[in-house]
Order: sequence, then structure tokens, then C-alpha cells
Amino acid sequence: MKITKTQLKQIIKEEVDALGKEKATVSQIRSRAMAAAKAQGAQGITAQERGLIKQLSDMLVSGAEETNILSGTVVTRIKQLAAELQKLQKAPAQGEQQ
Repeated sequence: MKITKTQLKQIIKEEVDALGKEKATVSQIRSRAMAAAKAQGAQGITAQERGLIKQLSDMLVSGAEETNILSGTVVTRIKQLAAELQKLQKAPAQGEQQ
């Protein structure tokens, strides 16, 4: 199925707008962390990338302990990062046609 740039932009916008609205229990976070750890080990993620992912995760947790990270400039930056990451996920792999 082909989608237009406009449709892709709308999908990305909807995904980014949903950031911060999901709630999760501690047990759900544990489960997701275990799944994420397995995925990082199984995929072609470098040690440097894993280190960066951990640093970002640690900073988000520390920030959330200190203040509400869903307000101010922090949430704006998180949404910008999420939008860029969404673009990477939607981009076709090298050699694939759109």
C-alpha cells in the first residue's frame, strides 16, 4: 500500500500528539524494559547506540523524578525527537522502493 507524503505527515503528527497521554504501571514498564533489552541484543544495535539509549532513558527518569517532564520546553523537545524517530521508522530500508 502506498501512502502520500501528506498522509505520512498526518500519521506522524497523530503519533507525536499521542506522546505523554499513555499511562503505564510499574509492572508494564518492567515487561517493556525486558522486551526492549532483548530487542537491542538481537538487532543490529551497536554498543554506542545502546549506551545512548540508556543515557536518554536515565535522563528521562531523573527528570521525571524532579519535575513534570510533560510541561515546558522538555515535552516540546521530546516530541521533536519522537517525530524524527518516527520518520526513521517509516523510511524504507536502503534498496527498497517507495
